[in-house]
Amino acid sequence: MSRQIGARAGSFLGAMRHLTAVVSRPLHSWSRVLGRLGVALMLLGSGASVARSKMPPPMNPPLEPDEREVVAHDGAEPLFLRRLAPGLPVGARTGSSIAFLPGDTQFVVADMDNHLLAVVDLATGHIQRTIGVNRRPDRLVVQGHIAYVTSRGGRSVSMVDTRAGTVLRTAEAGVEPGAIALTADGQVLLVVASASSEVIAYDSKTLSQRWRAPVGVSAGADDRTRFPDAIAIDPKGKKAYVSFMQGGRVDVVDVERQKVTSHLQLPKNTPGTPMARVFGGTEERVPNAAAALTVSPSGGRLYVAHTMVNTGAASAMVMAGGYGLGARVPILVTIATFDLESGTLTRNDVRSAAEDDVPVSPVNGDKAHQFHRHLAFQEDAEVRGLAGPAAVVHDPLHARLFLVARGSDRVVAFDTAASDPIGRPMAGFAVGEAPRGIAFNAAGTVAVVHNAHGYTASVLDLAAPSLSVNPNFAGTESRNIVVGKSTLPEEVALGRRLFTSAKDTRISGGNGFACASCHPDGRQDGLVWQVSVGPRQTPILADRLAGTGPYNWLGTEEALVENIHRTIVRLGGSQLEPKEAAALARYVEQYLPPVDSPHRDAVASNAAVIARGRELFHSAEVGCSSCHDSGRGFLDGVRHEIGTTSTREVELWKNVNGAKVAPGGPPQAVVPPQQQVVKPGDIRFQNVDIDIVPPATERPAEAPVAYNTPGLRHLWASAPYLHDGSVATLEALLTTGNPGDRMGKTSHLGPADVAALAAYLRTL
Repeated sequence: MSRQIGARAGSFLGAMRHLTAVVSRPLHSWSRVLGRLGVALMLLGSGASVARSKMPPPMNPPLEPDEREVVAHDGAEPLFLRRLAPGLPVGARTGSSIAFLPGDTQFVVADMDNHLLAVVDLATGHIQRTIGVNRRPDRLVVQGHIAYVTSRGGRSVSMVDTRAGTVLRTAEAGVEPGAIALTADGQVLLVVASASSEVIAYDSKTLSQRWRAPVGVSAGADDRTRFPDAIAIDPKGKKAYVSFMQGGRVDVVDVERQKVTSHLQLPKNTPGTPMARVFGGTEERVPNAAAALTVSPSGGRLYVAHTMVNTGAASAMVMAGGYGLGARVPILVTIATFDLESGTLTRNDVRSAAEDDVPVSPVNGDKAHQFHRHLAFQEDAEVRGLAGPAAVVHDPLHARLFLVARGSDRVVAFDTAASDPIGRPMAGFAVGEAPRGIAFNAAGTVAVVHNAHGYTASVLDLAAPSLSVNPNFAGTESRNIVVGKSTLPEEVALGRRLFTSAKDTRISGGNGFACASCHPDGRQDGLVWQVSVGPRQTPILADRLAGTGPYNWLGTEEALVENIHRTIVRLGGSQLEPKEAAALARYVEQYLPPVDSPHRDAVASNAAVIARGRELFHSAEVGCSSCHDSGRGFLDGVRHEIGTTSTREVELWKNVNGAKVAPGGPPQAVVPPQQQVVKPGDIRFQNVDIDIVPPATERPAEAPVAYNTPGLRHLWASAPYLHDGSVATLEALLTTGNPGDRMGKTSHLGPADVAALAAYLRTL
């Protein structure tokens, strides 16, 4: 079929506009369009006239495919990228936990648990050698046979000879270094230190430091822009893009000027998935957990993988008991696409490919409508089922973007010829446990996926038909290679699995949650969630739980296992077996990754100020230590009423008691219209898991409310503060956040003493 098929003559050819529009799309698009057209023609019958399905128009017209990136190949093969200037292959510039070595016969993996790199033969699956590096190697980038690897626990970056199996050089790299990238010319190595919020540049030959620059909150961003976790470099090496685990922006770093020069704002209020188009909601969502990003081969586009979160802040459904007060899929994974020439989002009101130009007949329109809705839900379910974005990489050869979803053990390919790829999923691959990195061979025919908790690498055959023409997203790995072994006891490994996976309905009944969704690596998401008893700030779990009962903000559970059961109720899960709950409790108590603090070194450099802060903390005049006992994790196990009951909690109590509704009240009070009744044949719910809205099993307390004393370990990393997250900084907590001196006596402190006390608290 040639490009001349675009001659739009007659009403019948008008129905073929979709074919013309996608003549330069990959084969999977051709197959999908032809399939839909064939079904539509069968539905027409003899002599029936063709009519367009009446679908709501998009909020904004879609942009044209990005012709800067792709070139058609006779419509017979997947869309090829334009041939670009020589340089490092796309995908090789941005670090991952896995990378191919020259020749593509071997790949190297960063094994964080075993503190080493493993060099693996692709053909045989044998580990050729292991190379010990500093503590908890995170990500690596390869140039020739040299691998540069960050060690999150060792505060370092190392240069490793993968052939000789030796570490050549090691340099200091800030606090909790993770993301790493090379400029296109291979001369400059960039490392992102997450805890110290900075980008550090090195000479790639000597590993000598060239410069370092603050990013996020350290560069003057709002207090929510914290913990940088990913970096990508444009093909010319002039700019780098840094995204954050907390907050909704991307910092643009000018590599030559050595500083942040501008920002890109991630989308707000729109989920950014086809589900928003199907149900047509306008719910409020905030961007968060931007854990991965990549630049397209020509440098024209930036793709940022992140979440869109509905915390329930704007919800009126006060009787729902779950996180987000019954929000449909509270956490959604999406990809924000920026046009880097204009610095704007290409489009953030996605509609599904299955809604485009499907001809139906007046007689059989319902069947055709159901058919294309069925296809839409196949795409939507693939996107909606993603959890824990960990990596996103552009195919080196074709117009395809691969997203690695750690919480759902899945990799999904998206079509980058579309104006907004998140609405064009091409294929999904089931991989191993907790994937966190992906690498491509130079030919673009094979990808290897690092499954961190399974200690395996999934080999994906990208030339297989499943990627191009499979409409059911049933791609699978072609091989599974063992690349390491677990260091955890069996019970703890089970606990980690339960903590990380968002697929277990015993924990989350259809809402796509995992413990790690709000507590990545045992940390916190920086958000305030609405539940039936009021707003709740997400606390840090790592190094805060053992022996610190009672648990939760109201101190209702003496045992951690019982608090886990309470949390699962809020998630809508069907509950774990006792042995499993005990395994999860043991993991979060004893085995969560440690938190490294950028303030631990301040004890020496700022000794006098911190000593003054410690003195104030323990003094009778201030009285912090009377409740925050340093011998018990800086808590006392007692509830205190300190005047911090929020207005939201007061409203909830009035609504519940005014209506005299018992917990778990009437279904109509908790279930949105699209979630209440599923009638037989209702196309909206075919092939889609119906969300489970947890009942309100907790009754809000009447004000004033007494709250459990929180521990203070890692306070520097746990903003915002108080149970409702109403205070942004420690300085505010000690001044305007403590009216009436109910939380220690701080009103008499001058600015210098407030600063000293805050400095001491950050060292805890």
